[in-house]
Amino acid sequence: MGFDAWLSAVEPEIEKVKSLLALPLNDNPVALCEDLRRIDAWQGRLTTLFSESGEYLEMAMSLRLSDLPDLKALDKEIRLKAATSRERKIYNLLHGLSRAASSRIMLGMSLLKASKEEQNITGKQGC
Repeated sequence: MGFDAWLSAVEPEIEKVKSLLALPLNDNPVALCEDLRRIDAWQGRLTTLFSESGEYLEMAMSLRLSDLPDLKALDKEIRLKAATSRERKIYNLLHGLSRAASSRIMLGMSLLKASKEEQNITGKQGC
């Protein structure tokens, strides 16, 4: 499968993750647990997509590098980055989404811990 076909196949997933990350974290501990389960599941998928996008970027760089004549190293690097900008953009996007999902999970876990401590004080139950 080429990069364009792969990208078309995974774009709905990328948009789904973007929409999940755009939602605020829930204040209700039970709902927050569900939110964290959902984003954790997507975190695994993001890792796979990030890895796949890295492969496409490397393949594109290798292919484009053979197209470059005898240029100085800096000129090759500049042209190579320009020639692989689409692949690099998706690679960077997936890297950012993966980091954002990880941060959201850590924040959510901190909120749950604080909620649990509050529940221990007040006697309420959480997830």
